[in-house]
Amino acid sequence: MRGKIVIGEGELDEAPMLYIGEELGTLKGPDLDIAVDPLEGTNFVANNLPGALSVIAVSEKSNLLHAPETYMDKISSDVLEIHDQKIIHHLIKVLRARQGQCVVLFDGNGKTFECEIKEIEKNKIKLDLLDSHTSKKKNIITFNFFLPILKRESLISVATKLAELGVDKISLYLPDKVDQSMAKKDFNKLTEKITEALVLACSQSGNNFIPELKFFNNLKEAIDAKDGRIVMLDTLPDAAPLNAYNPLQNERSVSIVTGCESGYSDAERKLFKKDDVYYLRTNILRAETAPVTILPMLKLIYKDI
Repeated sequence: MRGKIVIGEGELDEAPMLYIGEELGTLKGPDLDIAVDPLEGTNFVANNLPGALSVIAVSEKSNLLHAPETYMDKISSDVLEIHDQKIIHHLIKVLRARQGQCVVLFDGNGKTFECEIKEIEKNKIKLDLLDSHTSKKKNIITFNFFLPILKRESLISVATKLAELGVDKISLYLPDKVDQSMAKKDFNKLTEKITEALVLACSQSGNNFIPELKFFNNLKEAIDAKDGRIVMLDTLPDAAPLNAYNPLQNERSVSIVTGCESGYSDAERKLFKKDDVYYLRTNILRAETAPVTILPMLKLIYKDI
């Protein structure tokens, strides 16, 4: 074939190949026009995300528009729809959003959507997508918090505060000394409630990375799935003070463990090495207070705040 690039990378991109006007093929046979975009979505590829495309169109000569270094007006727009009644209620009743107003949406995984409200109906809101971009986590260290099952209100409160502080993962575990009233709870419903609270906490604090939430039947099961170094908070007299904690070189993740109001069982304490155990130089903290105290302290130690 005797092919010619009529829509390609162009001089604006200083492309070394597939540029407009480049001839391809054996230069024998039918004359063809070629339009090509070898990589649409460079940011997706750079961040190892799905969604990138490679596009090519081929026709007989003079059947494709020759458009060197030309940018055209967008003649269609992407439309997003919101059907979640809680989000609709929050936008209309709390934020007083109106048609024509611009809003910013987050997907909880780093992607941001800048939109304009197109239509507001009883059961849905339509939005025109104006722009979108993906951001990467700025964390130096990934923080995974192992939380004991507490009473629902207390657990939701602790989890949301950890989300606002920038925790990456929350692993709920059923402690050996669990309050018997909690042992009979439906933990699927509990994790659903906590997930809803995490989404709300992240949206209100501008954190576009919702923590990953998991439930484990006991602490051993949770520890077996740990990621990185362990920091266990305890009140034992031979525990090291947290201000003696030293980060390791090239460390990437830390798993933090706190106990319930009744403390750890002997079996749970045997899961940890002596070097894993630390205490705070302060009053003995409640199960709801310890997590939101130790996380910012470790973030300061790692210079991640």
